[in-house]
Amino acid sequence: MQQKDSLSILKENKIFNVTAHNKGRLSQKSNHYNALTTAFEKRRYLMKQILSHVTIIVIIFSSISINSQNNEYIFNWDLKSKIITYQIKNYNLSNENIKINDIFTNKKTDLEFPVESSMTILLKQYNDSDITINIYIDNTDNNQSSNKNAKDNLNEKISIKELMEKISGKIAIIGRIENNGNMKSFWLRESQRNLITLLFGLPMRSVKIGDSWDLNLNLLNTDPTFKCIDSRKSTKVNFDSIEYDSNKEIIAIFKYDIIEKIKGESGFGNIDWEMSFKGIGKYNYTKKEWKSLKLINTTLLKGGIMQGNNKQLMELKKIDSIPEKYTVIE
Repeated sequence: MQQKDSLSILKENKIFNVTAHNKGRLSQKSNHYNALTTAFEKRRYLMKQILSHVTIIVIIFSSISINSQNNEYIFNWDLKSKIITYQIKNYNLSNENIKINDIFTNKKTDLEFPVESSMTILLKQYNDSDITINIYIDNTDNNQSSNKNAKDNLNEKISIKELMEKISGKIAIIGRIENNGNMKSFWLRESQRNLITLLFGLPMRSVKIGDSWDLNLNLLNTDPTFKCIDSRKSTKVNFDSIEYDSNKEIIAIFKYDIIEKIKGESGFGNIDWEMSFKGIGKYNYTKKEWKSLKLINTTLLKGGIMQGNNKQLMELKKIDSIPEKYTVIE
């Protein structure tokens, strides 16, 4: 069998790119290779050359990773003059109801949540910087109470059913935000502003991976006689990381850790309330829209006119078509 010369071995192992520019350097390395006496020394020499190239590749990829960590990102919503449609699904994860206490009769009324409910959100570019948001309540006629052990109350069930029939398919919120997520509809109720901010609030500045920002939320309210003994509030969203989906689109990962807690005394007794939203949002940085948003909403109420615990899963996803009879109202 014909023995391969050192130049052929180096070519096959792709250690050097043989061009007119580096032939002289390659010739020097080849002469050094021929001067090695044993097969062991030759193998060791080749391994050193391979490892040196692997090291260079690792350094290159490491520098890319470091650069991505230091990159600054500006987040906004870009509808490109079209209507974007999202659907929010709410799943009740609790087996008990919130109880409302009538302070005059001391009668307790169960506030029953449906097992599943949904809303449809329509977004449309209003001008260069403003976006109109319409939130519709979807049909929920077939949804049942989450508390299967609750005693039947015919009158209460009828009133809830009538209420659901009145609002199903109707528009619940007409709001407006800037394309950076800043709320413009100051006239909305606080609960309505909270919902829009929670779903579409973005940082007002450029951010890097690891940065966080606060959402303008106020979740808990009590009566004017409330005297606060202890409180805690955090409305932070953290820019956790960047990933790429199957279409090579850039996906920014947001982590939500929102909590409000108050404890104190009021004319309705001692109060110890807490509400939180925790979860993950996947923002498509390439398309400037949500890929998905999943939040767990937990409510803990002790004392006052309301008592009980409730936990719900909120899932937001984009849908391809606008449901029949839903239109954008600016």
